[in-house]
Amino acid sequence: MEKKKILPLIIKMSLPPALSMIIQSLYNLVDSMYVTKFDPKAMEAISIVYPIQNLILALSVGIGVGMNACIAMKLGQNKHKEAENAAILGLILSFIHYGVVLLLGLSLSKLFIQSFTNESIVIEYGQTYISLIIIFSFTTIFQIAMEKILQADGKMALPMVSLLTGVVLNLILDPILIFTCHLGVLGAALATVVAQVAATIVMLAFILSKYNRIRIHIKDFHVQKENLMAIYRVGIPSFFMNAIPSFMVTIMNYILVSLNSLAVTTFGLYYKLQYFVYMGVSGIAQGTMPLMSYAYGANDTKRLHQILKNGLALSIGIGALATILFLSIPHLLMSIFYSDPNIIAQTNTFLRLASIGFVFGCINYLMASFFQSIQKGLLSLCISLLRQMIFLLPLAYILSLFLSENGIYLAVSIAEIISSASVFLMCIPRIKNQINHQECL
Repeated sequence: MEKKKILPLIIKMSLPPALSMIIQSLYNLVDSMYVTKFDPKAMEAISIVYPIQNLILALSVGIGVGMNACIAMKLGQNKHKEAENAAILGLILSFIHYGVVLLLGLSLSKLFIQSFTNESIVIEYGQTYISLIIIFSFTTIFQIAMEKILQADGKMALPMVSLLTGVVLNLILDPILIFTCHLGVLGAALATVVAQVAATIVMLAFILSKYNRIRIHIKDFHVQKENLMAIYRVGIPSFFMNAIPSFMVTIMNYILVSLNSLAVTTFGLYYKLQYFVYMGVSGIAQGTMPLMSYAYGANDTKRLHQILKNGLALSIGIGALATILFLSIPHLLMSIFYSDPNIIAQTNTFLRLASIGFVFGCINYLMASFFQSIQKGLLSLCISLLRQMIFLLPLAYILSLFLSENGIYLAVSIAEIISSASVFLMCIPRIKNQINHQECL
């Protein structure tokens, strides 16, 4: 943390979380790839219910990040028993959260789908898919909780084995259950939950193995208010930051549904593709956050600046590479889902317009992480709200009136550019002052 060369350290810290997030997102992308070929209406249904799926993931990541921070802090204080206590408490909270997801999800999901469409086939597809995902959401919730327990103990590679097990199994089962067994959307949902159950079993095996120093046992367990508050103090802001895209996609779908029958589907596919771009940056953000927090706590301004510069350089590199790909081969990206050359030609423009803002979006993402690392979570949340809600949604609605679907994707880039300008114009002088003088913003 203190003396190692910064760039190799950032890469070492960033790769495991980046791979974890990318692998998690592959579940939905693989389902989308096969479901679109089965029936475009099925893909429309999955796009509509995607925010529900993402909210479950946001809840899982939120409680997981809270557990991770609390357990790591206790281990750093040489309080091993309290770290184990925090891990068990986190798993119990995960069980409670699963109950909430099950109750609200099953009772409200159909109403949610019906708010977007009156087509019975889309409603049926959406209800079939999301009901199974909700019932088996304990796999996502507990898998991420166990992953964060291992990561808190420095076991960054073990969760990769579990995640890869799930993704490979999902990739194998999807075509078999969707097409060979003629189960369609139900097959896609079954492939996902079977894969996630398998990944959860592998993760549980690691948790109970000798590789994990944090033992999970009920003996001597008791709820510690300090641990409970520590988990939620970090977990709740993390949940909201990860949940913002769900709210954005939901409102965006309301705008898109009025344009044409394919608009929701196409945006859903674009969103899954761009997700890979930002998950790479998310890995850098998660990798640099503890390094920046350490430097900030040590009052090492020079190292803090250098970590931020290196993190920004890597993030900009990812954004630039993604922009080049989206500008040069959009037809290849969309041909993963569509076979109709007319639809592919139309979506080429959408991807190109949206890709203009990738570099700025990557900057915004890392700056939000920077604010978290220097204990300014509110500013971090503000950046997320600016780029995905406050600027984007009004722009998308206004531009869609004049430019139809092109306006939606142009709005995505403009919102990122305006947000990036706002961050640097309004916040950078205050950051320098806060870093140099250790004063509150």
